[in-house]
Amino acid sequence: LRSGMLVVRDGMLYVSLCLVSILLQLLVSSLMQEMHSTQLKGHLTRRSTPLVSLTRSGHAASPLAEPTKMKEQGTSKQPMLQPDAVRLRAPAVGPNSREMRCGYALPPESYVETRHGDAVVSVSVRSTYSGMKGGKHEWSIHVEFSNRGMLPVQLLTRHWVITDAQGKARQIKGAGAGGALPTLHPATEWSFTTSTTLPTDVGAMHGSFQFEVLERDLPWPLPSPPAFSCPAGRLALSRRGREELVPCGETSDPPGRFPTTSIWNTDRVFVGVVIQYIVELSEPDASRYVFKYTVTIHNARKEPVVLLGRRIETIDARGHVHADEVMGLGPSDGTSKVSAVMLNAGAGFRIEGRVTLPTPTGNFGGHFGARTDVNAAVAEHNLLIGIAGISVDDSPVQRYEPNVFV
Repeated sequence: LRSGMLVVRDGMLYVSLCLVSILLQLLVSSLMQEMHSTQLKGHLTRRSTPLVSLTRSGHAASPLAEPTKMKEQGTSKQPMLQPDAVRLRAPAVGPNSREMRCGYALPPESYVETRHGDAVVSVSVRSTYSGMKGGKHEWSIHVEFSNRGMLPVQLLTRHWVITDAQGKARQIKGAGAGGALPTLHPATEWSFTTSTTLPTDVGAMHGSFQFEVLERDLPWPLPSPPAFSCPAGRLALSRRGREELVPCGETSDPPGRFPTTSIWNTDRVFVGVVIQYIVELSEPDASRYVFKYTVTIHNARKEPVVLLGRRIETIDARGHVHADEVMGLGPSDGTSKVSAVMLNAGAGFRIEGRVTLPTPTGNFGGHFGARTDVNAAVAEHNLLIGIAGISVDDSPVQRYEPNVFV
């Protein structure tokens, strides 16, 4: 009997020790998660850049803002212009140019070749009607690049202008193409396929792609600046796949207004955003307008970038400022665990969310908290989201000043 009692006692002692061990592990795990969360929150709080600061300082309000200096080891020492600045510095493309052909019937394809010093890149675009999608007409867009020059180049950003049959235009800006930042060596090609929709069965589109000449292993100096823009010629979006006469519409933004899209470069990390109105979830009679934002981030650096969290900020037409700060990269409802996302060199990341405003227009901005590790030196960054307009009809939006009395 005594032997049996000893066995029971030893068994109970073993179980107790196991329970204590499990509780200690859970406690340590909880403390580590809390420390991680506090670290992320502290990063975003210390480095927070409110939208009012962005709109007044000009950092994201103007595409011609000061160039971002490259901090990455081994890259060109020349300052890197913002993507919109690269696009706007390119030779002007007039309405009667071969790229635009305003007033003429357009085929559903286009071809343009651009020379920048010894760099020569051709852009070929073709549209094919796909059918109806969500009550709109959809086209498949196939784009092919060919490096016909002597220098290696890398595609960094893109810009589209899409026009319906009435001449109503909307813009789309983003990093890379097809989820990549491809490098084209001399005599090589690269292509991708995307899609677009319109409420009309006829339309047109044109745009441009921003490239950079790469410095690697070149025996001669780079052109200055190394970044340049390649136009994509205007082509028809036709349900019947034939030539169409489509109004050119507005091809540039009115001064002081923001389209419902933006692209911004912070130390060779590109952040693009597109804003879309969600009719089904909105209640205009109750002053409730719901918008979807899609953010894409592409890393053009040589080392990984760790995304820690995000801060989304909006200003409605009444000057009310709304901020949404989220630890990690999960949904903004707080249901996800705190997590970080590592972007390796050349990799991209896409995240979607919603914002609700009491007015049909507003401004959108914010930043992503990030961290890099170069030669054992850890650095923190705010990856800015360039100011974009929020609009129920995709029209460019004026800048709204915050109401300090709210």
